[in-house]
Amino acid sequence: MEFDEEGQPMFDEFDEGIDGGGRLFESNKKLSFYIIDGGAAMLEPHSETGEPPFTRAAKAVAEQVLKVGCSSAGGLHHMVSVIVANTASSKPESGLVQHFHEVLPLDFVSGEAAVTMKELGNADDISSTFDEQFGGHATADLAQIIYYVRKMAKRKAKSARQLAVYYITASTRPCGEGVTGRAAMNAALKNIADLRDIDNGEFTCLYIGEPRAETEMDCLQKLDPNFSLDSFEELETIVYQKAFAPRAYSILPFEIAPGVQLDVGLFTLAAETKRPTPKWVDAETEKSVQSRTVYKPKAAATAEKAKAAEPAASAVDDDEFTEKEEEQKPNTSGVKPFVVGEADRARSELKQAIELGGEKIVFSQEELAKLKRFRKGLVLLGFKPIANLRVDRHVEAPRFIYPNEKTTEGSRKLFRALLERCSERKQMIVCYLNTAAHTRPRLVTLVPSRNSDSSCDGFHVVQLPLADDCVDGSEIDKAPKFDDEESEEQRNATRALVRKLTAKFEPFENPNLQRFYSMLIEYATGDDSRVVEDGIKPYFSNEKALARVQPQLDAVVDAFGDLSGAPAKAKRGPAETAGGAAPKRGKAAAGGDDGGADLEAAAKSGKLSSWTIPQLKAAATERGISLGGAKKKDEVMEKDF
Repeated sequence: MEFDEEGQPMFDEFDEGIDGGGRLFESNKKLSFYIIDGGAAMLEPHSETGEPPFTRAAKAVAEQVLKVGCSSAGGLHHMVSVIVANTASSKPESGLVQHFHEVLPLDFVSGEAAVTMKELGNADDISSTFDEQFGGHATADLAQIIYYVRKMAKRKAKSARQLAVYYITASTRPCGEGVTGRAAMNAALKNIADLRDIDNGEFTCLYIGEPRAETEMDCLQKLDPNFSLDSFEELETIVYQKAFAPRAYSILPFEIAPGVQLDVGLFTLAAETKRPTPKWVDAETEKSVQSRTVYKPKAAATAEKAKAAEPAASAVDDDEFTEKEEEQKPNTSGVKPFVVGEADRARSELKQAIELGGEKIVFSQEELAKLKRFRKGLVLLGFKPIANLRVDRHVEAPRFIYPNEKTTEGSRKLFRALLERCSERKQMIVCYLNTAAHTRPRLVTLVPSRNSDSSCDGFHVVQLPLADDCVDGSEIDKAPKFDDEESEEQRNATRALVRKLTAKFEPFENPNLQRFYSMLIEYATGDDSRVVEDGIKPYFSNEKALARVQPQLDAVVDAFGDLSGAPAKAKRGPAETAGGAAPKRGKAAAGGDDGGADLEAAAKSGKLSSWTIPQLKAAATERGISLGGAKKKDEVMEKDF
């Protein structure tokens, strides 16, 4: 990793943990609070499922905790807290909030946290377990709990990227009845408004009780304007949308002309999900270890390797030396001490050299840092028809830009006018793009995108290669052309098969990641019941689907012949001429009915070396001889024909 003049890490690409300046901030954290109502109604068996709502809520929250802990960025950025409200006991015990129990304090998800929630949801007698852990039921002040959540969020992250609070209840009057209930409701509404307006958070009510009419849900609708009776059934979808809502990776100035500029936000709509980065731990103690890299002079490093490779003079001398060292410097940690020599250097103490024309050109770290700094932002270069955009020239997955009205007022109107004009004339914008001062500049095109409801109108940012990135395609032009023309029957058979195979595409989960997450869950909770199957299967894996297209497949086989992939026998070469000399064989001349006799005759007469590699391979296939990856003629001829 490289560092700038201020000692801050420099990144080559945008990352989720980096802002527009390329530095890591606490604002990247995601905070999720799950508040489960612990009232008496939550422990009564549900009339439809027979399961207490509290048990359902605990299981659902445990599943979300597991997903957060096993996600690629969950262990680094996502913090979770689980609170049970309306309990007789309080934890932590303070005068600030009463009758609530913090089962999981706000922190990064650990294996113990997942096990705690799973055990709570799988309790055989939930009433006894609830009384044992929480001391029974009581009435808590929802406004105080919301205030406590805001306080904890501020303490853990001053400005979190995303703050979400989920309140799961089976009561239609979470703040009580009468005058006292109305006063508590008003206080709760005020704190929820502060949560949304000041802390930029979201409050979601999830109802899990007995079926009710919508007219009885007025209190929950006041707490959450987007409340729905089916909200708990869609818990996973709701949590996913709130936890992974897109945000601008960078706010960029978009210069249209000198003196004409607006601000846009850059979004990424598709990015590869990777495994969490593992940490090195000691093999015996499993404690975290630290790594340090130093650079040694080349001559000194070579001498150390040679010295380490030399055999010991005698076993006795080695033992005496070891004992002497242990007496002088006893080491009880079991870890070999890291010794830095006088000639060793850190990365910041080095320079980089490039040899050009026999001369060594040396650059300092400061000079290299200046070479990598470019102007940040989007600059309009010109317009081109969208029809000129070549799909084969896309460098990476497109991004998306949308106007940012918060930084520059009027950006939305100018952006809308530019979008409508480009869409009407079917034009794309060619731009210079640099997401940060230390990243490499890019050549991009802005392709207009408009929806019928105008909910996500903007420009797709398609990255194009620079002149230095383009590959010479002259070698492709030298490839053999397709001279064979298909018949009308073959075209019709292929067309019918393609039309029949057209199916609705659904995104597939990464089987590698799913197996990895299942392994983590098994190690964390001991639950090995989760079976992951590879969902990426061809259309023909389904018997019904195969039967549906079987007539079209048979038609293709009839039109083209056997296309099963089995090696076809090569045709027999031409007969010998009248003079007795066989004509020169082509590449596919070997084989046929008498291919084996030709092979034996060539081997006996010593003319096997005149055969080409395709001839030898065809003969080996015909005789059932495995070539074992042999590619050269000498390697093929070594096989026992």
